[in-house]
Amino acid sequence: MPENFISQLLGGVLASLISEPLIWLLFAVAVAAFFVRMYSRNIKGRFGEWALSKILHNRCGQECVVLDDVTLVVSEGDTTQVDHIVIAPTGIFVVETKFYKGRIYGKESDKQWTQKIFKSTYK
Repeated sequence: MPENFISQLLGGVLASLISEPLIWLLFAVAVAAFFVRMYSRNIKGRFGEWALSKILHNRCGQECVVLDDVTLVVSEGDTTQVDHIVIAPTGIFVVETKFYKGRIYGKESDKQWTQKIFKSTYK
């Protein structure tokens, strides 16, 4: 008898919770927050690429050709991805987008660059 009472009580509570729109809204917000946290670096990277693409297209106008998200075959079976290629009267520019904050130090020949955010340093 007590088991039946508990299952009826829990069933009633769950049924009333499921029928509440606010519960569904809170659940949707929690799921969205989870995915944003899990994929925030990817989302920031995509946003940075999109923002730079808009800037390049607006600034270059008819003088340049801007290609975004280009996959190139570098050898048999191997590919590489380039964020932006700008073909301008003055040359061809290959742009890799990074959406970082702080200052970034490095030279073309360095294997690693350094990112400095306030007092923190990252390779």
